[in-house]
Amino acid sequence: MFFGGTALPNAGIWLQLGLTLLLILMTFYPPAAQCRRSFAIGMDDVAQAYRQAHAADRAGVFALSAEFESMRTRMEHLR
Repeated sequence: MFFGGTALPNAGIWLQLGLTLLLILMTFYPPAAQCRRSFAIGMDDVAQAYRQAHAADRAGVFALSAEFESMRTRMEHLR
């Protein structure tokens, strides 16, 4: 291995050992260990999601009935 015209003997082995040591250290300290979020779901969260989903349904956000009709028509045609 050369660096700026200077030969570095055994640089490859030292680079490989350094990377291996870094990877080993990373396995003992995973970034996910720092996660402090709470993923608990309460009844208030369920009620809020229920209200939002039904409000969106009433507003026509879930307008897939035309797709279901189209699929039913294609299935009948294939039969």
